[in-house]
Amino acid sequence: MSNSIDFAVIGAQKSATSYLKYELSKHPQILMPSDESTCFESPDYEYRRVEKQIGSLIRKREGRIVGIKRPNLLTEHFTAERLHEHSPNAKLIVCLRDPIERFVSAYFFMMWYGKIPPLEINEAIGLMIDSSSNYLTKHPRAIKLFHYGLYGSSLRHWSSIFNPSQVFVCSFKQVETKPDEIVARILNFLELDSLLDTANHNGTTNLDRKSNKKNVGHYSTWGARINNVTNFMNFSNSSGARMLERRNGIGWRILQVTVGKSFGKIARIVAKSTNVDPENCLNQKSYDTLNNYYFKDSSILKEIYPDICYWK
Repeated sequence: MSNSIDFAVIGAQKSATSYLKYELSKHPQILMPSDESTCFESPDYEYRRVEKQIGSLIRKREGRIVGIKRPNLLTEHFTAERLHEHSPNAKLIVCLRDPIERFVSAYFFMMWYGKIPPLEINEAIGLMIDSSSNYLTKHPRAIKLFHYGLYGSSLRHWSSIFNPSQVFVCSFKQVETKPDEIVARILNFLELDSLLDTANHNGTTNLDRKSNKKNVGHYSTWGARINNVTNFMNFSNSSGARMLERRNGIGWRILQVTVGKSFGKIARIVAKSTNVDPENCLNQKSYDTLNNYYFKDSSILKEIYPDICYWK
């Protein structure tokens, strides 16, 4: 029995990959873990977590194909060699979103879960690009906000490790407007029949499906500030793994179901009344900063996949 996986949804982050995973997981011939697989990233890879995270799933495939989802992999170039060494015949699925739109979505997502400080987005971008500021030194996760939108150079690298015929690329816009068609194309790419029951979603994506409620974005700085209390009570990173771990112990559990849960509800209520419009939250300076940053890379993407790059 092969110890390899058959496919991986590798990106891009905040680009409807949760929706794709949800739809693919419903297929009777597909087996995917419930959580994202961080095992090809550092430090998880060095801690030999490949076997821990996906080994048992591979062993119980029973004629099905096994896939993982981890949208961070696309722009983490060193993971291409690791995945290829483990599963050289794996097929790669990539969904790309306007990098500026993706940046905004990822910024509020990371802020909501306490990975970066809860600051107004234009103020934060100003600090990120200010050479006299120590923002990125103090909050290195924010560097990924920029990095995760470098699609062109990343796809060029992955296509130098894997055969280009092993890579399927679609756009966020295509998933939004023609979800059934994209899922069917991916299944065909995986050499599977289209057996999914797609009648239930009525054209919706991960932005509004109840099954992916946790993935719905909150675009509120004030809500994020309140939610940070819940984050502290729920999660820690004591083991050094890429994914945060839930705090255990009776004391923490009592706090989580009382104080933490209450703060989480308050945060969501506040967010409803203070959410900003993600399409219009950037001022001109911030927009120009991001546009200039992604211009060269988008040019590379247009050369490789001209039909995918729907943004300017």
